[in-house]
Amino acid sequence: MSAKVIYERDTGRSRGFGFVSFETAADADAALNSMNGKEVEGRPLRLNMASERPQSSSGFKSTTEGDSGQLVSSISSESE
Repeated sequence: MSAKVIYERDTGRSRGFGFVSFETAADADAALNSMNGKEVEGRPLRLNMASERPQSSSGFKSTTEGDSGQLVSSISSESE
């Protein structure tokens, strides 16, 4: 349904991860199972399900691993 790459505020460069939304949880699971560990431009994808973190004192919510129907996608660097 959608994809969002996360960028550094100061430089505008990709932070190496993003979020992908799917229509159904089954679609997200299928993508996770078929793409996790696959190489993209010589680097392996690392996929996790995303979930919302509790609201912080600043009033903002952030997303982390879990099962919200979104995948967190990151490409590992060679130095990891």
